[in-house]
Amino acid sequence: MGKEKETATVTEDKKAYMKTSEQSAQDILDAVAKQNKDMKELDDDQRLVIITDFNKKNEGIAEIVEERPDQAFIDQAKKDFEDYQNEYVNLTYELCKGDKALEYAKWLKEWNADHAVAPQNYWIGVLRFDEEITKRIADLEKNEPDIFEMDYGMLTYLYQMMMGPVSIGIEGARWMLENQETYNAILNKLGEHVDMIELIKKKIGVLQIRWSMACQGFKMIITAKNLEDFRGKTATETRPAESEKPKEDKEAKG
Repeated sequence: MGKEKETATVTEDKKAYMKTSEQSAQDILDAVAKQNKDMKELDDDQRLVIITDFNKKNEGIAEIVEERPDQAFIDQAKKDFEDYQNEYVNLTYELCKGDKALEYAKWLKEWNADHAVAPQNYWIGVLRFDEEITKRIADLEKNEPDIFEMDYGMLTYLYQMMMGPVSIGIEGARWMLENQETYNAILNKLGEHVDMIELIKKKIGVLQIRWSMACQGFKMIITAKNLEDFRGKTATETRPAESEKPKEDKEAKG
């Protein structure tokens, strides 16, 4: 009887192991969410499934190693995310410099006043831009400085307004014909910045995921070497609920 009981136990244990090994990452995450379980409570086999799934989905951007993060890693991941996000918020974007700076500023003032077509509530942006560009022209005329830079707000206003050129009547069409070169030069430069911003946002997302995964007991390494490595790729976080936000590891702190 004892032998039969022992055999049955081994068989049940083997079945349980096979069930775990056959679980997909999503199965494990669903179970974690359903049981309101902490990701740090997963066993080694479940962790391996999660790690393998994450690394496959994020190849070329990031990977999770088997080693668990310590509190120093979690704190650094949080700092890296916050620092890079703050750096992004304070970025300025160069449109042109030298003689072109004043020329383009005056051109944009004319375009905004006479040729910008404002859909919905964009008329507010037209007024604000006129105020800002008037001040910028005054500064450039004093040669302080001889560079035309803009913040994110001005950049997005111009790009969204200029992306779909619109002319009204024959006079508007003639103006567009005469100003194609300047219009396209400015729009192309704006487009370069918008493209770079999309890559920056992807990196911010990856840094946030690293912090979030660290809080859940996974040590993620960013393998992308530069912004271009994020082109055409989107990082996918492995976590039980989309609404979950990074939380500091109170256990490690305590």
